[in-house]
Amino acid sequence: MEHHIFSLSVIFTFLLQNDAAKWTYDGDLGPKHWHKLFPDGCSGKQQSPIDITTRSSEHDPKLKDFAIWHDPPKPGSLFKVKNNGHSITIETLGPFHVTNGGLPAVYSTAQFHFHWGHANHQGSEHLIDSRASPLELHVVNYDSDNYQSLPMAMVKPQGLAVLGVMYEIGEEDNAALEPIIQAMKHVEDPEDGHDHEIPAQRIRNFLPEDTSNVIWTVFHDPMYISLRQMMAFRKILQNKRHKGKKHHKRETKDEKLVEEVLEESGMAGDKLQQMELEMTLEEDKAKDNVPTETPILGEPPKKFYLHHGENPRTDKMQNVSQSGQEQSYHTESESEKRLEKIVVKLEHENEQLIEEIERLKLVDNFRPVQPLNGRKIYRSFDSFVRKPASQEIKDSTEPCNSSIKILSSWTVLLVTIFLSFLR
Repeated sequence: MEHHIFSLSVIFTFLLQNDAAKWTYDGDLGPKHWHKLFPDGCSGKQQSPIDITTRSSEHDPKLKDFAIWHDPPKPGSLFKVKNNGHSITIETLGPFHVTNGGLPAVYSTAQFHFHWGHANHQGSEHLIDSRASPLELHVVNYDSDNYQSLPMAMVKPQGLAVLGVMYEIGEEDNAALEPIIQAMKHVEDPEDGHDHEIPAQRIRNFLPEDTSNVIWTVFHDPMYISLRQMMAFRKILQNKRHKGKKHHKRETKDEKLVEEVLEESGMAGDKLQQMELEMTLEEDKAKDNVPTETPILGEPPKKFYLHHGENPRTDKMQNVSQSGQEQSYHTESESEKRLEKIVVKLEHENEQLIEEIERLKLVDNFRPVQPLNGRKIYRSFDSFVRKPASQEIKDSTEPCNSSIKILSSWTVLLVTIFLSFLR
C-alpha cells in the first residue's frame, strides 16, 4: 500500500486518461456522459472540497514551510480586482511564485478568489472538524516549471496548486484586505464588465505568519476579517439570470461539475481563457491522432477543450497536408485567425441571451464537501494545541438572531491538486 500527499483533483485530468476514447461537448458523448466515458476522473471519488478531521490526519515530517516570492512584489506589479458573477477574483499582474510545502515544482500565482456565505456560520468550502468559516480564500497557482499558462497546466496531473485560507470574524479591519474591499465598490455589478487595478502586496499578507505550523495545511494562527468587511462581500451581485435561449437544456449534475471547476480555476466568466482551453484540448487530441469533433459552442461556462504544449499566442501549429505525407506550420497569422473566430462566436452567443430583471446577491458561492474515499490527509506537526474561542460576535443574519462564538484558532491552507488516496 502506497501513501500519497493528499490533494483535491481537477476533473479535466480525466480527459487525458483514455486517449482512445471519443468525446464531444454535445449529444451522447457530451458533458452529461463524461462520467461514463471517464469514470476514474469524473466519478467524484477525487473531488473537492472535503471535511478535514484533524485527529485522523497523519504526521508527515517531510512537509516543510512554503517559500513565497517575490516578497515584497517587484515594482510595477498590480492586482486586478474583478467580479465574474461567481466570485471576487484578483488577477496577479507580475511575478509571484510559491514552492516547497509538499509541492513538486515551482508554481506561479495566477489569481486568488473568495468563497463566502450569507451569514457567519457558513461560507468556506472546506470544513475543519465539520465546522465552516464565513470566508475562504483560494490562491490559485500553476506549475510554471513545466507549463506556460494556467489553461495549459490545469489539464495536467499536479498542474495546479490551490492554497486555501480560512478567515474568521475579528474585531478590527484586516489591513491587507482593505484595498480589495475598497476596489469591490467599483466591481459590484458583474454586468458592468469593470475591473479595478490596485497596487500589489505581499501574498504572505493573506496567510498566517507561521507557515510551518500547519496541519497539511491547517494553520494554528488565524486570519481575520471584520464584520464590516465581511458585509461588503455580501453586497456583491451575481450575473443577471437568464430565462433561457434557443434549444436551452436543463443543466445536468455533470455539466454543473464542469462549471464548478471553471469557477475554482478563476476561468468562469473569462471566455477567452475558456476558448484557449478548448483549442488546447483539440490540439492535444490531434497530436495523439485521435479524431476530435469540433464542438458547437453553447453556454460559455460549460463548453471548452483541453490544452497541451506551447502557448497558442506564440506556438507553431502542426497541420497535415492533403497527401498525408507533408507537414506545414502556421505561425502567428493562424493564431490571429483563430482568435477572430472566437470573437465572432462570442458575439453570436451574446445576441442569443435573454436577460431577466431579477438580480441576486452573490452569497453562498461554495460547493458541498465530498467524501475522502480512502484518501489520506497529512499534517506537518506532531501534536495539536487548539486555542480557546476568543471572540463572541452577534450576527443579525444568524437564525434566531442568536449570539455565536467565533473560533480563533484555526486557518486552513489546502494545496489542492496532488492526488492523495490509498492504493
